[in-house]
Amino acid sequence: MKSADLPRPPHGADRRRYHRPGGAAHPPQSVARSGDWYARHLYGPYDGTEEFERERTSRQTAAHRTRYGHPSRFGHKDLCGLWRAEKFDPEELMDRFRRTGARCFVSMAAHCDNFDLWDSAHQPWNAVNVGPRSDIVARWAAAARGAGLRFGVSMHAGSWTWRWLDAAFATDAEGPAAGVPYDGHLTAEDGRGLWWDGLDPRALYGRPRRPGEPPDPDFIDDFYARLRDVTTRHRPELVYLATRGCPSTAAASVPPPRPASVAWNSSPTTTTGCPRAW
Repeated sequence: MKSADLPRPPHGADRRRYHRPGGAAHPPQSVARSGDWYARHLYGPYDGTEEFERERTSRQTAAHRTRYGHPSRFGHKDLCGLWRAEKFDPEELMDRFRRTGARCFVSMAAHCDNFDLWDSAHQPWNAVNVGPRSDIVARWAAAARGAGLRFGVSMHAGSWTWRWLDAAFATDAEGPAAGVPYDGHLTAEDGRGLWWDGLDPRALYGRPRRPGEPPDPDFIDDFYARLRDVTTRHRPELVYLATRGCPSTAAASVPPPRPASVAWNSSPTTTTGCPRAW
């Protein structure tokens, strides 16, 4: 990559649209209409809650319990089941973006909540299997390219997810449900006869862990497999990794390619054989 002759950004290509907010095609946590980071903050506050998020955690967990009940019974996994995206109209939205002067569009692929918005080969908790029953990323990609916009994806799963969802393994420190484990402790066996029968919460939350524990090799392998999957399937021209630092490759069971290499090798190419850049 260091020696590649990258094309210069075309005139006006700095005008891009990054789609993150809103309910129709944002992750399942938008169902609650209670703000971002809801999939984490419906649990707690707990030992891993940081000072900057304490007020929002208290507010969102109170709202969650009033509306849905205790997170030992109804947690992030259940929001995934409620999400429908029934009003999602990517063509109409893309037409708006195009008319504002957008030249490229970046879709969310997976938020920190670990739910994949495409027909993921490695994450059964995805938008085709659960919730909307629709490949959100594929629909965004078709709409963007149909409108003449370049297309990218944003991957927020990774080290953020490992930290984010350790909250699902906590318990109330006080009150009538003190010590009752949140739903991160549930297994596939617990889902028999329920709406999520056949799905394993561990695939969504990861294994039980305490705040600050490093990610396991299996988790790291899964992250890179999913990154490769979404870039291979949808061939984005930009991949944005929103993370505190990608999961350590040193702990992977098989050393994975660097994230930039994954995106580079999967991206559409110019006549020079290089991925387009802007």
